[in-house]
Amino acid sequence: MVNIAIAGGSSQPPSPFPYPPIVTWFQTDYSPSALTTALTSHTIHTVLSFTDARHDPHGASQIALIKSCLGARVRRFAPAEWSVSHTPAALDDGKAPIRAYLQEINTPVTQLEYCLFQPGLFMNYLAAPNPTGARYIRQLQTWFDLGNRRAIVIEGEEDTARISWTTVQDLAGVVARAVEYEGVWPTVGGMCGGELTARELIELGERIRGGKFEVTRLKRGDVERGEIRSDWVPILEHPSIPEEMREVFSRAYVQHALLEGMHGGFSVGDEWNRIFPDYKFTSPEEFLKAAWDGKP
Repeated sequence: MVNIAIAGGSSQPPSPFPYPPIVTWFQTDYSPSALTTALTSHTIHTVLSFTDARHDPHGASQIALIKSCLGARVRRFAPAEWSVSHTPAALDDGKAPIRAYLQEINTPVTQLEYCLFQPGLFMNYLAAPNPTGARYIRQLQTWFDLGNRRAIVIEGEEDTARISWTTVQDLAGVVARAVEYEGVWPTVGGMCGGELTARELIELGERIRGGKFEVTRLKRGDVERGEIRSDWVPILEHPSIPEEMREVFSRAYVQHALLEGMHGGFSVGDEWNRIFPDYKFTSPEEFLKAAWDGKP
């Protein structure tokens, strides 16, 4: 067993439940000296970062955290990835400076073992608005709306763009194993419960939901210009988005998501699947059957 530090991930109001005895909570600023002292005093072996790139211009906070890991002789670091891979149309460009810095400090000699954990998209979102047993994930709608039997796609891309889906529970299960893994972490650590094209997901949704989906097909040129010619979009109801801005923000979200998928940004590797071949991932069909069984 090793000591783990979880950095960031505190954007929501504090959880009301007490921490278990083995968990220590502490607050620190992101100055290198304060961080190094905090990591050293707790004999931290692995740091998992969940900082928000939107509030960390140029990755300054994470870079300070990485420098402190080096000073405190931390062995492993997981930057704030936890999502998709990288493409020119990536939604997560704020992560690029961190990837570059990690490469820099580990050239030519490895100083800090790290892994970009990439589960693709969370399968849990396909159950929205129903709960899925993941207590601390905010349920968000996607452009695949199984509840209302509808979807939005780019015309002609239904069979080309592939999306990797993984449950939040499986991400947590793999990370728990990875922390105890005695081998070397892969630099890019993809994992996947199942990968589907838009057409395959829509057909699966139709079988499970028992009816045809209304599919809105958008012209690629319109999407590239930011013109989402759809009567509906998934509204992102998140406390960080002002209510009066949600429609505009949600249309921009759909634009970037469709382009991201078209460029392969939602297709991730299977590095952790291969490292832990005995781990049983939940497949999209298993998950959706359980999530929508008996639902109108």
